[in-house]
Amino acid sequence: MLTDMPWGKAYPNGAVPTLDHVHPTPIYEMLQMVCIFGILWSLRDRLKSGMLFGVYLILMAIARFSVEFVRRTPEVLLGLTVHQWVSMGLVLVGVYVIYHRYTAEEAVVVSKSDAILESES
Repeated sequence: MLTDMPWGKAYPNGAVPTLDHVHPTPIYEMLQMVCIFGILWSLRDRLKSGMLFGVYLILMAIARFSVEFVRRTPEVLLGLTVHQWVSMGLVLVGVYVIYHRYTAEEAVVVSKSDAILESES
């Protein structure tokens, strides 16, 4: 998408080459990833094992879905790009992972010493 903002940049050698000034989507994505890192870091000790991955999938997909609106990527179906459709699929996978981990029983870890003591008695 063309922009007249001062941070607009031309990408003559980009995947979709242009000499027009467009939004610097790599910078937008980098800023989104820094925010996602902060969110995941703050949740790292609060969620069940495996749930953080589901949260990552959802946040990453939302970030990619949103940045596609200012990218010069061709739309393929219903006004959305391939990456936006993949992002919607990743949100569903992330929701499934979170639901699966939320409802899963936690595995009981038995140490070798406990197993030996139980077998001797």
